[in-house]
Amino acid sequence: MLRLIAGLSNPEKKYIRTRHNVGALFVEFFSKNFGNTLKKNNRFLGKIDILCFGKERIFLFIPFVHMNCNGMAISRLSRFYHIHPKEILIVHDELDIPVGSSKIKIGGGHNGHKGVLDTEENLKSSNFYRLRIGVGRPRKNEKISDFVLGVPNKKDQKLIFNAINRSASYLHLFIQHEIFQFSKIQNHINSIRSI
Repeated sequence: MLRLIAGLSNPEKKYIRTRHNVGALFVEFFSKNFGNTLKKNNRFLGKIDILCFGKERIFLFIPFVHMNCNGMAISRLSRFYHIHPKEILIVHDELDIPVGSSKIKIGGGHNGHKGVLDTEENLKSSNFYRLRIGVGRPRKNEKISDFVLGVPNKKDQKLIFNAINRSASYLHLFIQHEIFQFSKIQNHINSIRSI
């Protein structure tokens, strides 16, 4: 069972709609799906919502520290509530997936993503779930940092939101029915393509 869903992000307003913040956008959207809102929590350096299913609780979390330090905030929350890496889903942007597509997996490398790297280092494990939302790749002469910290054009925004919406819907459905069968979720989410 998942106990923590965390969306990687940069906290400043200027980054809210950037490609690098799609993890936070996912968690915000997911919280709203349940009619909830995330609330600022200084102790854990982020915004938190708690979903309750019988005796089970799932934390939704967006760190409000810089991307390179997101793992520190995630680790602080997970240690306090005794949440193991295999009970954590990290949501983040992915350059190597076409814009508007999404993939979910467990484990793997950080692929140069500083937020994922910091999460691995602070959890002392790479054995957590990752929901990767495709944002595409930069143009030939564009720096990766400029690309991920940039706001997508309207067409790409629509594709990214569609991937967030459909991924959240599948995850919502499985969680509500208390069916966290990874292979089923993986088949549905990994079939999401740009449309």
